[in-house]
Amino acid sequence: PIISKKKFLDNKRAQEVEILKKKLPKIDVISTALLEMDEKSLSEDNIEALLDIAIKEEELATYKSMGTDGIWENNEMFLIELNEIPNYKEKLNIWCLILKYEYLLPRLEESFIYMKDACNEIKNDKHFKDLLFTILSLGNFLNSGTINGKAVGFYLDFLPTLCGIKDNFGKSILSFICAQLNKDDPSFEDIKKQFPKLEKASRFSMKETKKKLDEISIKVNTVDELLKKLKQHDTFIMKATTSLERAKKMIKEYQKLEKENREYYHETILFFGYEEKDKDNNKYYDDNESFFKMLLNFFTEVDKYIPKTNVKRIEDHQNRVIGQKES
Repeated sequence: PIISKKKFLDNKRAQEVEILKKKLPKIDVISTALLEMDEKSLSEDNIEALLDIAIKEEELATYKSMGTDGIWENNEMFLIELNEIPNYKEKLNIWCLILKYEYLLPRLEESFIYMKDACNEIKNDKHFKDLLFTILSLGNFLNSGTINGKAVGFYLDFLPTLCGIKDNFGKSILSFICAQLNKDDPSFEDIKKQFPKLEKASRFSMKETKKKLDEISIKVNTVDELLKKLKQHDTFIMKATTSLERAKKMIKEYQKLEKENREYYHETILFFGYEEKDKDNNKYYDDNESFFKMLLNFFTEVDKYIPKTNVKRIEDHQNRVIGQKES
């Protein structure tokens, strides 16, 4: 006689389970992997597929209402056997989160290591100081006799517009400034090369880094809460706990670095004349990425206007400087 198999899945859900089931290992392999957190047996794709395929509450209720005895359709049987693995949903969620934060955390490290050096480069570079002083002096000269002729400084927002200021012959005023500075010190022509850490730091946004760190912290805290609910003490729990403690330590370290970087950047912004009271109107106050890229673009423009010298002229200048110091 033909035995009618029991089912609690509708056709659409049964088809979904059938497709996902083909991508997964056997139930005994899944069970062992969830006991030992065996990454060789279950990939991240497998884990996400198992979370998608997991029996739903209404399906479980229907299954129990129909009586657990009897012969079930293959897809139903797969979900029933999966559901019998102790804490399988909790473990799958924990494992999925661990894989995500273990991938993301190391990739955050690079965003913390260049900020301090980048800020020091622009605060301490002699050529940049000379350039800013010359721009200010020339501006005061050109505006002598007016209310703008006694400026003690200017916001760096002004730098990108400098290329558009022309003299009476239609030549960029930046060309005159660069020629004069390069004449006084031929090594000025290397100004674009003086900011390697600035270039690296410009690839990372403080706001995005903090956002990512906060998102990872949520994942880590979720794993912490899920582990507290499990009463098992198997290899999976041991490995998950070890990963959790390592992640907590890294997050604590990164949160400290993030705070230090933000403070160091704000100190640099204030160093260049921006005021904290006006931070809401200062587009650069919390946007280091835009600020650094603006400077890098400006240095690229400066480089275009510098008359290129030769090595001998630079060496002659250096020897002259050394001779002056000795005398």
